[in-house]
Amino acid sequence: MDAANQPIRFYGKVIDQDGAPLSGVKVTLGVRRTSEVLPGLTNDSSDRFEIMTDEGGRFQLTDAKGALLGVKALEKAGYEASPQSMRYFWYYENENKKYRPDANTPEVFRMWKLAGAEKLARKSIGTRIPYDGRAVNFDLQTGREVASGGDIRVTLTRTPLQIKRGQDRYDWTATVEAIAGGVFDSSDEFMYRAPETGYESKLTVSVAASAPNWSADKEQSFYLKSRGNYSRVKVKFMTDSEQPTTGFSIETYTNPSGSRNLEYDPLQNVAKPTAPKP
Repeated sequence: MDAANQPIRFYGKVIDQDGAPLSGVKVTLGVRRTSEVLPGLTNDSSDRFEIMTDEGGRFQLTDAKGALLGVKALEKAGYEASPQSMRYFWYYENENKKYRPDANTPEVFRMWKLAGAEKLARKSIGTRIPYDGRAVNFDLQTGREVASGGDIRVTLTRTPLQIKRGQDRYDWTATVEAIAGGVFDSSDEFMYRAPETGYESKLTVSVAASAPNWSADKEQSFYLKSRGNYSRVKVKFMTDSEQPTTGFSIETYTNPSGSRNLEYDPLQNVAKPTAPKP
């Protein structure tokens, strides 16, 4: 029990999506502590701590004991916390992943400022594409494959072409090209605001057969600027088919007003109840 209940020192900092510190964030922490309920019998319980960030977005906990600290919640009106912020830190002395706190290098947590959901056009496409380099065009406003034009052009190449699914590794490369605009690669947890500049004509994903983290499947997210509108797009390549074509999907949210705000209200298409007639 004494070994498990280590002194807890934790230093954190909360920032927004642009890297600016956020003050006034309520941070909820949980610390797992071991106590003796009967002679020779121990039990684990959790202590809860609520701390507010200062003007520099910083917070700290230095007066607790336990084996494990968990970041349970980050709360501030008008903001949403990144899912990656909810994580755990081991302090138990026999744990291989023992956490080493450093006041000069606080753990960083991100929150996104919300502008308010707008009515976005959502489209979802599930289809198959060739893997021999032939291009396929998609119109994201209609959610359909088109012979020419549209918003993006997708190509996929695989070497060798013939493989045994689930057995062979291979090199593969996928390219998404903007037809009448640009793409902006993104790894953001929330893609709620499209960037104004920095768009490229295309983005490319290359996976080598020798890569340690090789995978036949790959998801890629990006912003799209096309025909005067902004969209957030997620594509998924599934490259290991033995048929002439292989799996491919697209999910897109477009703001038809031309705004860069890409917050989506999932209830926007749910019919509102009507009041009964008198």
